[in-house]
Amino acid sequence: MMRILLYLIAFTISGFCVAQTEIQTADRKYDPNIGAITFHYPGQYFSYPILSLNSDDVLDLNFDDFSEGLRYFSYKVFLCDQDWTPSDIPVLEYLDGYETNEIVENNFSFNTRAQYTTHTLRIPNDNLRLKKSGNYILYVWDDDSQEPVLTRRFFMVENRVLV
Repeated sequence: MMRILLYLIAFTISGFCVAQTEIQTADRKYDPNIGAITFHYPGQYFSYPILSLNSDDVLDLNFDDFSEGLRYFSYKVFLCDQDWTPSDIPVLEYLDGYETNEIVENNFSFNTRAQYTTHTLRIPNDNLRLKKSGNYILYVWDDDSQEPVLTRRFFMVENRVLV
């Protein structure tokens, strides 16, 4: 009985520690080995990162990793309030799919002086669909170190009035 109580206390404390992790809600690059970050409609490099709810719109995130060797990255998407603070709405209300996913598409440079890997992520995808309009943060981190790599803002809009 005492052992179960200790496990419950440890689990509760660890939950508070995770809940207090701050998410940077501005577009930010944390890792100096990351470069050439783009987040746009496919083929439209200067477009704003805006998706329409219940449409076939997608956004592509591309970034280069100049570290030696292949690194693996994961991502999460957070719904934010109007002032870009993470929302209290439960994840299941705004996200359909897995809460945490890996970035699996990568291409190695060739015939270049500097070796790098380009990582690509398309949102939404088979593992993640968004169900609610609003402000969102895309949060990417290194799988090995668990350190943040980048954050990017994007919007999901809902067409309610025909113009």
